[in-house]
Amino acid sequence: MSIFEVPTLETERIILRPLSADDAEAVLEWAGDERVNTYLPYSLHRSPDDSRLRLESLAKAENEYQWGSVRKSDNKLIGSGVMHFHPDTGEWSFGYNIRYDYWNKGYTTEMTRGMIRSISEKYTPELITAECAAENIASVRVMEKCGMTFVGFGEYSRYTGAVPIGQKSTSLGAEGASARSQSAKAITVRHFAADHTDTKGAFRKMLRLENIAFSADNDGRAAEIIRGINLEIPDDKFIVITGPNGGGKSTLAKLIAGIEKPTAGKLYLDDTDITDMSITERARAGIGFAFQQPVRFKGLTVLDLLRIAAGKKLSVSEACEYLSEVGLCAKDYIGREVNASLSGGELKRIEIATVLARDVKLAVFDEPEAGIDLWSFNNLIRIFEKMRVTDRKRTVIVISHQERILNIADEIIVLSDGQVIDRGDKERVLPEIVGTKYTTDICPKME
Repeated sequence: MSIFEVPTLETERIILRPLSADDAEAVLEWAGDERVNTYLPYSLHRSPDDSRLRLESLAKAENEYQWGSVRKSDNKLIGSGVMHFHPDTGEWSFGYNIRYDYWNKGYTTEMTRGMIRSISEKYTPELITAECAAENIASVRVMEKCGMTFVGFGEYSRYTGAVPIGQKSTSLGAEGASARSQSAKAITVRHFAADHTDTKGAFRKMLRLENIAFSADNDGRAAEIIRGINLEIPDDKFIVITGPNGGGKSTLAKLIAGIEKPTAGKLYLDDTDITDMSITERARAGIGFAFQQPVRFKGLTVLDLLRIAAGKKLSVSEACEYLSEVGLCAKDYIGREVNASLSGGELKRIEIATVLARDVKLAVFDEPEAGIDLWSFNNLIRIFEKMRVTDRKRTVIVISHQERILNIADEIIVLSDGQVIDRGDKERVLPEIVGTKYTTDICPKME
């Protein structure tokens, strides 16, 4: 048995730091809220003294990390999280609380991912488990976003002695393992997950940016373009980064691709530090980049370009398959030169075909709608929709403020003044930004 020293963690929008008895007033905001307490096993807090006593007991708790979740934007404590180690089984379990007015804003997932990543990096656990009320759909989604696999149903009793709440248990770890209740009443969980992923793999992020900053010279003075961004992009997701002009979107894309180097911070691809890698080295590591204005190559045919991208001598039929994937009639394009005779829309689709031919892990598209007509834009949307549905073996990041592209996303990241100001599912984020400076329906070039 041991009392762990709780480290301070940082994510995109929050700081996870140790809780203390001094946080009693803030903790009461959620621990004393019946709407939050509905799905929780502990008794409702009635006063700051209740919260203070609970916090004092938590400080003496063995084999667990207790964090408070503090918003960077206003230094407000909005929730708490715990990771508990079970010496008898060698597994870890987690739980969380968050103020009601911060539900459905992505903070719970962000906090939980931060906790899990910290434990996974320090201990490499064989199994991580968690439980949530079956009717609590929001928490079920948090579990899924954190890589958890549903394994069965059970029930637990509230500490108040209330009627047991139906419970949905999830776990991540070895096949056949069962989740265990951390409430007053132990439960047995029926396992029905077909396959479980190892912990390290499930919580590894394809791309990770830590405190990334970038400044450019402005008449002898350093102008901050990117300001201390912390960002995690998971595997196999279609992510759209949006924001107003001049907010740093294209600069961020170039920092990921290696066209620009950060003035501070670190970038990781599959947990490998790529900060000092060149563009070529990053391309070899699996990063593909598509420019706003694709490059023309006089004397180079489309077939030549696809072969260079693939790194091998593709057959004509293989090259034609990639062109067909992006809606181009192969026989009309395979022998054409990549020069000024091609329209902007044609070049865009050929460039996407080269990304497909390279079979990259991470594809970054910088404002792909720039400089193309409405007909070409509609074709571009169809290509991205197809990639989103059928091509889940790669992570895709698109820099765009087009509403139709945003509507394809798994997640939307909002960047303004060089900082991430919001992130979440398109179902939540898109309605909040439609019609604002962060989005446009059809850009002026297409009207």
